[in-house]
Amino acid sequence: MKKTITLIGSGNVATQLGLALQRNDFVIHQVVSKSLVNAKKLANKLNCKAFNSIEKTTPTDIYLIAVNDDAIQIVAQQIHQLIKNNTAKKPLLMHTSGSVTVDVLKNKNCECGILYPLQTIKKNEAVDFINVPIIYFSENKTTLKSIQAIAQKLSNNSIKLNDEQRMALHIAAVFTNNFTNHMVAIAQSICKKNKISFELLQPLLAETLEKLKTKKAAEVQTGPAKRNDKATINRHLQFLKTLSEQKVYTAVTNSIIQQ
Repeated sequence: MKKTITLIGSGNVATQLGLALQRNDFVIHQVVSKSLVNAKKLANKLNCKAFNSIEKTTPTDIYLIAVNDDAIQIVAQQIHQLIKNNTAKKPLLMHTSGSVTVDVLKNKNCECGILYPLQTIKKNEAVDFINVPIIYFSENKTTLKSIQAIAQKLSNNSIKLNDEQRMALHIAAVFTNNFTNHMVAIAQSICKKNKISFELLQPLLAETLEKLKTKKAAEVQTGPAKRNDKATINRHLQFLKTLSEQKVYTAVTNSIIQQ
């Protein structure tokens, strides 16, 4: 018999992960979101029930929490309250965060673990999870095998990492994705202010990413900071129009120099 899932959340991760689970023959029984409108939108896609309160749901085998990090513990406590009088088999409680520990899920009435997709995800952009790294974890060996099976259904690239390793990976992901994207945003802003097409930088960006496929970033680092070219650095700082740009430039320059 297929295990049933309560999906808690209706945002980017909840939407794409819910759809991926359903494509892989998991049964999404119900969606819960603070906004009943949003819950219904996702539930319609998944052909299941929608609720705006965990208290209104019926018991399922799995509770998958895909909400903002600061809400995970509150949601977990609500689930603990819901299942405390349930004498049936203990449900599996998981969250999808890269930085929240498994401890927030722990309760004597449930099994708990992590199912964290390492990818930038948008609600309206389909995600093929087959090559997306899926990080999974549980302190219980039997539960770990169950979560591993789910991860391997979704992706060909799944790996077990503990809380500390997952936190390190999440921080590295922020540098790789969020910070890199922000640097490009600053570059686009500088180009726009000076009436230059950002397309001129596209080959350089592509070449940078291509090198990283085969080499370590530290090995291919170039530029005035790498050379400790203080004259050029000072000219750049004088040219930059905003204090924010100057601070970012200085911080990253100093970090490269100190490598």
